[in-house]
Amino acid sequence: MKNIFTKLSKYILVYVMLYFLVFIITKNILNAMNMDFLKWVYVTSYSILSIGIILSCLQIIIKVKNKIVKVIVIAVEIFLLMIWGPIWIFKICLLHDKYEYIINTENKKIVAEVINFDQTNINYYEYINCFVKGTEIINSEYSPEGGSNPFEVNSD
Repeated sequence: MKNIFTKLSKYILVYVMLYFLVFIITKNILNAMNMDFLKWVYVTSYSILSIGIILSCLQIIIKVKNKIVKVIVIAVEIFLLMIWGPIWIFKICLLHDKYEYIINTENKKIVAEVINFDQTNINYYEYINCFVKGTEIINSEYSPEGGSNPFEVNSD
């Protein structure tokens, strides 16, 4: 048993794929139950996956001994990063126009999701725990002024 764990610890890619699989399965189970992760869980997961993929690429390059195969592996990994890089950057940029706040109203915690782009939309969701929120919108507010955030605290 110990031999299996020492072999697995040498492969970061295995752990990244397991984490991704668990994350996707959990997300699908939550969606079936009308729940969703909070934003910070998505940001953390994308960061873990990005760092894991980069480290696993470096680990594969270091493990290859043949120079010709190493050049081929580097070329394939650069090609894959050229494809996936813009997708990850686009995904991260999409996460930065939403801000989530946990607020108390009427002795009940709810999640306020503020979407700032051209206009400001505020959607309120049920707060379940520090990882999960409901997917059904409890209340919604709209403002035609873009860039305004009623929950942001100014330090002026």
